[in-house]
Amino acid sequence: MGRVAGAEVVLDTSLLIAGPLLALIFADNFYGPSGGRYLIAGIFVVALYVSIFIHECAHLLMGRATGRQARTIELMLFGGVTVFEGRATRPGQQFVTAIVGPIASILVGVGSLAVAELAHGWIGAVAWSLGATNIILGLFNLLPGLPLDGGQAMRAIVWKLTGRQTSGIRATAWIGRAVAVLLVLVTLVQSDFSGTWAINLAFVVLVAWIMWQAATAALRSLEMGTP
Repeated sequence: MGRVAGAEVVLDTSLLIAGPLLALIFADNFYGPSGGRYLIAGIFVVALYVSIFIHECAHLLMGRATGRQARTIELMLFGGVTVFEGRATRPGQQFVTAIVGPIASILVGVGSLAVAELAHGWIGAVAWSLGATNIILGLFNLLPGLPLDGGQAMRAIVWKLTGRQTSGIRATAWIGRAVAVLLVLVTLVQSDFSGTWAINLAFVVLVAWIMWQAATAALRSLEMGTP
């Protein structure tokens, strides 16, 4: 889709699945005729991915500021990822590059809520939903388990304290697995088994599965000696 600060911007084909799925999940949050709700939910989904792109740009720009060049920003089924050339060489470099993403999401959320206070109708509803979702995603991303940004930041902290990157990877990979399991359990406990609960549960299970797989890949990289 182009380049930002030297990094190629890529849209994964999984977005063809994610877009309609998210619109279906969020449509109940908006008022109006059925078709109108889905249209508003679609606008919300587009705005959400724009905010995810801003999140990834924050990683990219902080990486550049600390001496790392990003190869790609990829937007995909469950968010985005910024791929850098090579690994971080210092704990501080790893920490600030990771933590700035959730901070950007929270700031976008706060700004969207401010717009919602001034706007009316469906624009206000979209702004409010965008604000609440970004704040929730920003806080969730701060959880200290891989592959979340909070896990990357915690990895840097453990690296700094122990002097070994491998210790940080191992600790945050296991925390990431625990977060994945808790995510599914909490969803089940809070579900009222009505409306779109099955779709919501399937969405959460898929997110948890991706998190588990990423944590497993990190642990395997340690076994292979390529953290």
